[in-house]
Amino acid sequence: MVQCEMCGNEVASPKKMKIEGAVLNVCQDCSKFGVEINTSPVQKQKTKYSTYNSNDNVEGPTNKKKIPKKTYHRLGEMDMEFNEKIRRARELRGISQGELAGEINEKASFIKKLERGEVLPDEKVRKKLEKNLKINLLESDVE
Repeated sequence: MVQCEMCGNEVASPKKMKIEGAVLNVCQDCSKFGVEINTSPVQKQKTKYSTYNSNDNVEGPTNKKKIPKKTYHRLGEMDMEFNEKIRRARELRGISQGELAGEINEKASFIKKLERGEVLPDEKVRKKLEKNLKINLLESDVE
């Protein structure tokens, strides 16, 4: 016998239910509070729409830009001092975080998070920051 995960009663055959986002094994009485989860295997249905699963062993969508393997060594890694570089360059220009955000079409809260080092800029934002502030945010190869 198994206990109902909601009320604690002993249940011979619990039902797997989704209740307020949680998946629980519950008794018949408690099953009215959720939606039953079908445990039988789901069959794929063919549709007229193209779908792509990363686990499929086929080529994915062709509209994605792929980087040739030869160029990976040319892509740099973000300098760990990127947040300080951004802040210093912005202050040297004498502009506020809000003004910088407006110039590169981003939110001021995002600039604040960048300067605190809470988030990393993606490639597009990194390039806009580098161009606007005239800095390099990638590590330089010094060997």
